[in-house]
Amino acid sequence: MTTTRSGGAVFSSRTAWWIILGAVTLVSTLGFACATPFAALAALACVGAAVFVSRRLRAPQSFLALTATFAASFAVYEGLLYAVSGQSYAADFSWPIVRYILVLNALAFAVLLVMQKIASATGMIAPRAENLIAPSAR
Repeated sequence: MTTTRSGGAVFSSRTAWWIILGAVTLVSTLGFACATPFAALAALACVGAAVFVSRRLRAPQSFLALTATFAASFAVYEGLLYAVSGQSYAADFSWPIVRYILVLNALAFAVLLVMQKIASATGMIAPRAENLIAPSAR
């Protein structure tokens, strides 16, 4: 079953989705200061790592694949921050701080996954193209 919607409805849904994501980012920024969940929001510096890992996995929508993709993104993000920050900020990369940011990002990632599933189920965003292929055609 396919659902067709006018261009205006699709635009409004996509606009609403981006407003929701922006609001989540703003609220998390205000609430957590420098520990904003950038890795959970797939910061542009990390998309390449996430795509690289995802393309090499057999079931890209599985829990393991999502976890591996998140881990790669987080590792690259933290590595880039460390590389750019230099030795004067090395204390900011102690295990307790990195662990706190990792947990925060993992929780935000989980919330965003749930939000994405809800938005997809309600038609606010379109399902991924690869999910539209019939199982017999794969």
